Amino acid sequence: MTIDLRSDFIAGPTPEMVAAMIQAAERPAGFGPREDTTVAHLERLAADTLGLSDALFCPTCTMANQIAIHLRCRPGEAFITEAESHVVTSESAAAAALSGAMPKLVPATNGALDVVALADALPGADAQRPRVGLVVVENTHVRSGGKVIELEHMLAVAKVARLAGVPVHLDGARLFNAACALG
Repeated sequence: MTIDLRSDFIAGPTPEMVAAMIQAAERPAGFGPREDTTVAHLERLAADTLGLSDALFCPTCTMANQIAIHLRCRPGEAFITEAESHVVTSESAAAAALSGAMPKLVPATNGALDVVALADALPGADAQRPRVGLVVVENTHVRSGGKVIELEHMLAVAKVARLAGVPVHLDGARLFNAACALG
């Protein structure tokens, strides 16, 4: 069996995946928030793996990205990313529709934000520029053929954003691909 890993919606499940889905479907899901034991286990596993106190399962990367933008950007604010990021190319202007936020694009090479351009884009809001509520990065980078952004570069981006008081959101749909590639 060939598995196409270009995207989570293209890859078909293996027989083992189908068996696991059937087994999960046979367990009661629960009615209240966080009562589904399968989801709760997955969230706990994700939190423990990433060294976090908690995690929230989102069925799609778009949902996860839009939750992050909605939590960090008020209507009329901007988030910084680059022109080929998934949040710009593949999420149908969801940030504008759902949160009233607009992307502020900075140059990038193979998905890696230009750190100097990022620093220049982060000054505070004024009468002509919206406040920046979030920096959105992606690793691995889909439109760059799955390019892995080096950890040192990601840390430099985070440092620049942190100095400006702006949080960073990692589109983590392929986080473990990047982690494996980076060792």
